[in-house]
Amino acid sequence: MKLRKEREDMKKVENDCAFCRFRSEALGLDLPPLPEKQVDYVVGFLCDRERQLVVLIEKQKPDWQRGKLNGVGGHIEKGELPVHAMEREFEEETGLFLTGWEHSITLTGPEARVFFFWANWKEGGVRTITNEKIIIANYYRLPLNTLLSIGIVLSVQYH
Repeated sequence: MKLRKEREDMKKVENDCAFCRFRSEALGLDLPPLPEKQVDYVVGFLCDRERQLVVLIEKQKPDWQRGKLNGVGGHIEKGELPVHAMEREFEEETGLFLTGWEHSITLTGPEARVFFFWANWKEGGVRTITNEKIIIANYYRLPLNTLLSIGIVLSVQYH
């Protein structure tokens, strides 16, 4: 609880701090302004240290994702840094507040920009909070298309 309060206080400072904005730009987290229709999202893959297990969510919405596995995530709120959105979304969907997310890659399309993150964790602490089921999956037993997608995020070196 204390860590969450400190993170909330830091968010307020970062929104007003020129140095923090510069740091975000240097890390590649603040890109040029988006077209009005474009939306920012975060997706995170939480893995055990050996990268044998990964926390995924079985999507129910939007309809085109229903029943498919995905990393945990959601939209970035106005003025929110991607890493803070990742922390918030992960807690909202799994009940676990986790820091230490590493930005891996950002994909940009005509209607959305998606910031992908990964983190290591010791097993336990995640649970289903919403109507979208949380699954701890064996990475190597996932369908090939899911395995390849996660593999790309986990193998990209952060600069």
